[in-house]
Amino acid sequence: MQNMNAMHIGNLHLTQVRLLAELLRLRNVSAVADRLELSQPAVSHALSKLRHELGDPLFVRTGSGLEPTPFGQRLGTAAREAVDALVAGIASRRSFDPISSKRQFRFYMSDVGQTVFLPRLTAHLKKHAPAVSVKCVPIPFADPGAGLSSGEVDLAVGIFSNLVTGFHQRFLFNEQYVCVVRTGHPHFRSGMSIEAFRSTQLAIADGTGMAHAGVEQLLREHQLQRTRFGCQPSMSSRPSSLDPT
Repeated sequence: MQNMNAMHIGNLHLTQVRLLAELLRLRNVSAVADRLELSQPAVSHALSKLRHELGDPLFVRTGSGLEPTPFGQRLGTAAREAVDALVAGIASRRSFDPISSKRQFRFYMSDVGQTVFLPRLTAHLKKHAPAVSVKCVPIPFADPGAGLSSGEVDLAVGIFSNLVTGFHQRFLFNEQYVCVVRTGHPHFRSGMSIEAFRSTQLAIADGTGMAHAGVEQLLREHQLQRTRFGCQPSMSSRPSSLDPT
């Protein structure tokens, strides 16, 4: 097997370094092509060229996407660290001018966050940073810190109990969840209680986003069993539980 010494470092272009970094990060040729603003055939050709020059498959296709070989893992990690260091170095000398900036900011934001924050944020940007855009991307449940650490995502709004130290965090507000029942329900004549909730058959409207996942986890921890009927995604900031009986 060849190694990096077999390829003159001067022949390795920045686009190829970024390609290796993004392949390790995204594990998908189409996603990498979008990220690098290249065509999918161009990305496939560049990967094929690297495989030939380095004498290693680098990334192999599996049922769950591209998986790196041991050499591909090492090389991709080095490329990602190099790109991150380069981006940080460039940013350290560049002042941010909101009026002229055309930057796209990427956020992790639940449906609740989008409903609450985006209208005010877009109004502010329209006035103070008219060419700046915002893109909300799906929140990964496994490791949201990876996108924030790499700079792929700029801001996360929601409940993120699985972030490690090293992230600047700020508490924004308290949210309340409610349970809606019919008027005169016999179990709730004295108001809400754990006993009434536990003994009542429920239909739950599930929303997306980690805030709702946190509530679901809390219910599981308290062993509150319920039967779901016709669950549908909800855009409400207060997902409701309705007793059909």
